[in-house]
Amino acid sequence: MKLTTDVIVTYQDAEQEMFKHTMDIDTNYSNYGLEKSWITDITKIVSSPDNLVKISVCVYDDDNTPETVQWINERLTNIIKKNNGKYFFQPDQRREITKEICKEYPHIAKDTLSHTEWLINQGLDPIEENFNYNLIESFNHVRIDAFKKKYHNLICRVFSDVVNDKDLEHIKSEKVKSKEIDLGEVA
Repeated sequence: MKLTTDVIVTYQDAEQEMFKHTMDIDTNYSNYGLEKSWITDITKIVSSPDNLVKISVCVYDDDNTPETVQWINERLTNIIKKNNGKYFFQPDQRREITKEICKEYPHIAKDTLSHTEWLINQGLDPIEENFNYNLIESFNHVRIDAFKKKYHNLICRVFSDVVNDKDLEHIKSEKVKSKEIDLGEVA
């Protein structure tokens, strides 16, 4: 069976590249063996393996046959979900698969800085960046909407110079809807 994957490769010192990768898949492999074989095959064809930072994959390519798509849904989706289709090669970001690939093929990501070193080289504070990332990741739309509803008046007063009328109307309509729901639940 042939699997075609859309691939985005991120390098430390070069432009990103995008390409389609097609490989014959041995469906008898374990999930781990399949994932390792697949990502290893991609690393062998990247243009700058020594500066490799990340490989991002999307398996839903138009070139895949219906049989392949069914196989993806049954088997490959679980592999992709565990790391969101992203494979990091920075030494402090590697997971088991990428650690093994780098160990077996020492030229892969050999010149890639750790994420922490890269942040410092960019003049950024790693602790602050990690805090900001975790803060953003911890919020979801429900929590953000609840915050906007609760602090509507404050938001309007403080940010009235940057919030446009459409945004204000949206905030007001959401506030009215939430009051209608609250009143409806009380009745």
